[in-house]
Amino acid sequence: MSHRYLRDPLRERTRWAIGITMRDSDRAWVALAGGVPAYDLIATDDEQLTNAARRYFKSQPIATASMILVTGLHPVGGIPP
Repeated sequence: MSHRYLRDPLRERTRWAIGITMRDSDRAWVALAGGVPAYDLIATDDEQLTNAARRYFKSQPIATASMILVTGLHPVGGIPP
């Protein structure tokens, strides 16, 4: 086949030519893992995600800490979807 990957009829999984199967959620994790560092590399110093979090923490410390906690707990099952 000429395609690098094949979709199953339910469009839930991708099978790469080398035999690795990825779900849509797997691709989302890969996008996050690559996208966040890529953004930080190309962003100006005052627009990096770390600096933005510091700004938010200075103005709204409780809300910022809560959102960071929720963001971290949700993917590991610490809070229901």
